[in-house]
Amino acid sequence: MIAIIGAGPIGSYAAYLLVKQGLKVQVYEKNKQIGLPVQCTGIVSSAFSKVISPDKSYVINKISKTRIYAPNNKHVSLNLKPNLIIDRTKFDRFLTKKAKQAGAEFYLNSKFIEYNGKHAIIEQNNTTKKISPDILIGADGPNSQVNKTCIKNKPMFFVGAQARVYLENDNAVEFYPGVGDFAWVVPETNKIARIGLVTRKNANLKEFLSKRVGKNYKSKVIDYQGGLIPLYNQKNKTAHNNVYLVGDAAGMVKATTAGGIIQGLIGAKALTESIIENKDYEKLWRKKLHKDLKTSLIIRKMLDQFSDKDYNDLIRLFNKKSFKKVLQENDRDNALSLIINLGLASLKHPSAFKFAKFIRFG
Repeated sequence: MIAIIGAGPIGSYAAYLLVKQGLKVQVYEKNKQIGLPVQCTGIVSSAFSKVISPDKSYVINKISKTRIYAPNNKHVSLNLKPNLIIDRTKFDRFLTKKAKQAGAEFYLNSKFIEYNGKHAIIEQNNTTKKISPDILIGADGPNSQVNKTCIKNKPMFFVGAQARVYLENDNAVEFYPGVGDFAWVVPETNKIARIGLVTRKNANLKEFLSKRVGKNYKSKVIDYQGGLIPLYNQKNKTAHNNVYLVGDAAGMVKATTAGGIIQGLIGAKALTESIIENKDYEKLWRKKLHKDLKTSLIIRKMLDQFSDKDYNDLIRLFNKKSFKKVLQENDRDNALSLIINLGLASLKHPSAFKFAKFIRFG
């Protein structure tokens, strides 16, 4: 029996894939409902469709344009390959339903406590339950209890905060790389948007809301969301004996945008392949994801050093035709290809080489 801790999209998708291979799978979720609380912006790039077929039940918007703002309020406007805005609660429940229909068993209000290599302790509806899985999978998010008790990585985090607000908009995503680590405005409809930021610094969501929505923003807030987001660390282990980590629990998250849905789904596929075909999980998922996650981390370390002036100069550069072409043609989930092509575009613009001094590979 395989026990998966966490019934988010990655845990449920892993359960679905494993059950389809004829394995017995039990999924334990500490919350009382699937998909709540929401701790995700819910925007995915065009690469999402290459991993899993989108379903209209959870796709609530499609966006094909973005604006990236500098601190001086100048911006670059870009056309995108269609990005999907998903309802995370519906997406989570969609994948849970698929896994259940395939034969996976789900147990809600069931908190994982510990595992000694043979027996796992679960607190289920105020009682203690002992299970004996052959394989234990931690898909229990950035603050993974499976990691804490079995793998013992020491993760670093962004803090994410978001509000859903009533806001008239033109269906363009807005990014603000100079606010916190970065901030965003993501439309759900032409009258509702998700506005948020992630930070390891001193940044205030209310201040950003006041600036973007207006001083009366409180009257326009529908609800608030937030949570921890792991920062990718290539040195962290994701497997030990018969215990595996996947998704946010494994730190499979882009350091540039804090997105991890696509990476987690790819990780779940790699984990299934490693179990079914007895392959090395660490090597398999890193072959699929490490280059882009590492490149994303290099970019993040570079941006961490930027002043407001540097961001102003970067956005001015991005408005050049050759740079706009690269940004519009390269998916942000393929960070290595993006950075290589930006580097090639820089050959035509000597002023771009000022940014080379910020690159740190360690």
